[in-house]
Parts: sequence; structure tokens; C-alpha cells
Amino acid sequence: MSELDDAGTYFDLGPKLVTQVGTYYYLCTRNNNFSNRDQKSKIIVQSNPYSNARVGALGGFVTVSSNMISFPPAALTSPVTVQVEVFQNASGAQAITNSPNTPDYTVSAFTWVGPQQFPDVQGSATVQLALSGIGPNVQVYRANEASGWVYQALDTAVANGMASAQTNSGGMFVAASSKTAIISVATVLVVIVVLATVVTVSLVVYFRMKKGAWQNFKTAVKNVPKLRRHVAGKV
Repeated sequence: MSELDDAGTYFDLGPKLVTQVGTYYYLCTRNNNFSNRDQKSKIIVQSNPYSNARVGALGGFVTVSSNMISFPPAALTSPVTVQVEVFQNASGAQAITNSPNTPDYTVSAFTWVGPQQFPDVQGSATVQLALSGIGPNVQVYRANEASGWVYQALDTAVANGMASAQTNSGGMFVAASSKTAIISVATVLVVIVVLATVVTVSLVVYFRMKKGAWQNFKTAVKNVPKLRRHVAGKV
């Protein structure tokens, strides 16, 4: 019995109450040969806003923390329990999806919509994500098992601090801003700062080289109100 050779093939630990958030790893010590078999897994416990509702042919919606998925009438031909969970951080979402291309410039919370495949779906549902930041070219991305957990961009509409997209399947959703657009905006800002610096330095050098130019400039500025009053009197 030292290697549990005579032990049964089934063991029932029974339900256990988990009282702390975290990632719990487990393995089968008997069925682990390190070379041709490696039986292990993990349980991820998180504390996230969550809700679910039964949705059928009449349509319906599920809302969590201003994030929502809604089904119009006849989009589903049979009832299904729809779940929505809003993740507090990107690492929690990544632990679920293990996606190879998680968007970098996210402007919303990662939101899970289940099930991944809507049964008997005849139309599209609308996913709405509350935007936590601003940025150019915001798009909603979706990743699920059918896409190999690769995030795919969906046609997106942005209005009133919400990003909306149509979907016919569940998975992990997030709104993100375009990297190239952010780089373009940053480039414009850098150019403006550089031009302002060049103009400032040029003026300083000019006034130092031209004696009396600074005094003449200050005198001209002081005379602007007098000139305005003079023009106003003429009018």
C-alpha cells in the first residue's frame, strides 16, 4: 500500500466550503508519472459582482455594475440561464481565459457572459460595457473557447459612457482603445510641446541678443489698453 496500488480508483472528498479568495491547485498523486501522465488542475476563487437570470423567447437582460447583456424577443427559442460576472482586475480574467492576446489599452472592466454558446439562438444579443476611461477608436473585444480564447474585435457603438456591440455567443468581453490611435495622440502632444519649447527658447535668445527689444515689447503690451480706448473713442 506504500504506493496506493491497492487503493480504489475513486475518492469522494465531499463538498468543502472555501472561505478565502485565491487560486487552489490540486493533483492526483497516484496518477502522476511525471513523464507520460500529469493529472492536475486548479480552482480559482474570486469575489466579483455577479448576477444571472432566465431568458427565453420573450427576451430579457442581465445587468451587473452597469454592464449588461440584453436579448430582444425571439432571439432565443428556448430558455437559458444567462450569467454576467464583472472582474475586478485583468489578472482574474486572464486566469480564466489564458488568452494569448489580451488587449493592453482597456477602458472597461473585463466582463464574463455565460454560457459561451447560446442554445437555439436565432438573433443577436447586445453587450453594453460601462467605460472606465476615455480613448480614441474604442472597440468591444470578445474571447471564448470557440475563438481559441483569442480576443476578436466586434462592431462597436460608443455613446453616453457606454460601449455596445452585437454578439451571438458568450465569453469574456472588454472594451479597449486602439494602440495606434493612442500613439498618434501622444505624438501630436509631443510635437506641440516641442514646438512650444522651441518658440520659447527662440524668444529668450532674441531678447537677450537685441538690447532694448524686451523693454520695447513690454512698452507695447502696456500701450495695448490705451490703443483700444483710442480706437473705441474714434468709433
